[in-house]
Amino acid sequence: MEQIIYLDTHVVVWLYTNQVKKFPQETLQLIENSQSLVSPMVLLELEYMHEIGRLQPSGNIVLETLSQSIGLRICELNHLQVISAALQQTWTRDPFDRVIVGQAAVNQSTLVTKDVLIGSHYPRAFWSSANRDPSMNLKNYSDNELCQEALVILTQHLGPANTLRFLSLSHSDQVDYMVLREQLFEGQSAREVCENAAAFRQRKHSVIN
Repeated sequence: MEQIIYLDTHVVVWLYTNQVKKFPQETLQLIENSQSLVSPMVLLELEYMHEIGRLQPSGNIVLETLSQSIGLRICELNHLQVISAALQQTWTRDPFDRVIVGQAAVNQSTLVTKDVLIGSHYPRAFWSSANRDPSMNLKNYSDNELCQEALVILTQHLGPANTLRFLSLSHSDQVDYMVLREQLFEGQSAREVCENAAAFRQRKHSVIN
């Protein structure tokens, strides 16, 4: 009986666009030798990427193509089961990540993803069995610690007045979080985001010390 695995959205995009060089060989072998599923949330995220111009074909076309080439299927687990599992993923506020991880977590299935945050919180996340680069390790902040760290960084770079203005705008209808996220991290892999964050923290500590 084939092992059932789940694929994260970026994995689906890379497979569709034939960017196989992004994958470790063992990850490609895992996908080849398993029954690959995706959460319906992956379809929604693909369609969102299509609507904002980040992906040329529609989500349905991407999944239909991969269905024919690698047998990819959309998971049909009970929606309430998935949402129950997603509610337990309190380490993120990203609705896509919560449901995608929740879908895999229902049966404790492997989730193929290069997302570092998911990898640090979901025990069945897989990208490579090789040791991770130490710069990819993330501190698991509590909500309070995260807010305090963010306020320190914002205040240092924007000043108190502009920090308060930013916080006010971020809670208004004038700022679309999803659009802001795309603008901030456009073209960056999860690894690049983490490396940039690590470099920033190093610069900050060198200035302080």
